[in-house]
Formats: sequence, structure tokens, C-alpha cells
Amino acid sequence: MKKLKVLLCMAVACLALSACAGGSTGKADHSNDKVVLIDEVDLAKKLFPDLEGIESTEFEQIVPAGNDRLAVGPSDYIYQGYIVLSDEMAEKYESSYVWTEDEKYEFEVRTITERKGDWQYSEDFSKDYMPDGFTGRMWLDGNVIRFWICTM
Repeated sequence: MKKLKVLLCMAVACLALSACAGGSTGKADHSNDKVVLIDEVDLAKKLFPDLEGIESTEFEQIVPAGNDRLAVGPSDYIYQGYIVLSDEMAEKYESSYVWTEDEKYEFEVRTITERKGDWQYSEDFSKDYMPDGFTGRMWLDGNVIRFWICTM
């Protein structure tokens, strides 16, 4: 009887783990590693909680095919896109950091329109506003932030 209870508990645990591994965030469809367009200010505020003055967003979420670091669990997530800031906060960020041209500029959008601009990079700004658990880069042009972040 005790062995049956242990086996039953193990089966329930395996089912729970497999359900978590295939789960989604509730707002985005991650099935089949699709590129999903997300246009929600709330999600940007959750990703960048310390970034003030967010007025609108446009970004895509890309789910790569796998994660070699984990035996069970979700793939790494990449988010990239644009955040439009209030003019006041954009001016504050621009004057508070040293911005330069970025020779490592890599940004290719798939489901949103690419915005042309004079994108400037600040390593300190990127470090200060990078979400916990992510790595990436952030650029500024006027009141628009262009970002590329990935789970580490």
C-alpha cells in the first residue's frame, strides 16, 4: 500500500512538471515557438519596473527552439521592441547618462515595423534598467527606447 502511494505521488509530480514545462504566461501563445506580437504597456512596466514615463510600447516576443541548460522547463525568452517615453523622462535619461554610437548594434524585428533613428547607447543606462534575470542592450533616440533583452 505504501509503495502504491509513493508511485501515485510520483505520477502526480511528473504530470505537474510536464504541465509547467508547456505552460504559457496567460497572455501570449508560446506553442510551436511562434513569434508573438505583444502591445501592452503593462507588460513593459513589469519587464522594466524602474523605467519611468512609459507611454506606449511595441514589441515582439521570440521563443527560441530550446535551452541547453535545463533538462525540463521553458525555453529562453527574447523580447525586443520599442518603448515610447514621456518627453520629460526622456530628457532626464538623456541628460543623466553618457550616450554614444553603438558599434555592436544588432536588432532585427520580425513582426513589427523597424523604426529608423540615431540610436545612442549607454552601458550604464542598460545596466541600470535591465530587468532582473535578463541580459541585453537598450538604445535611445529622442523619446524612444529600443531594447533587446534575453533571459540569462
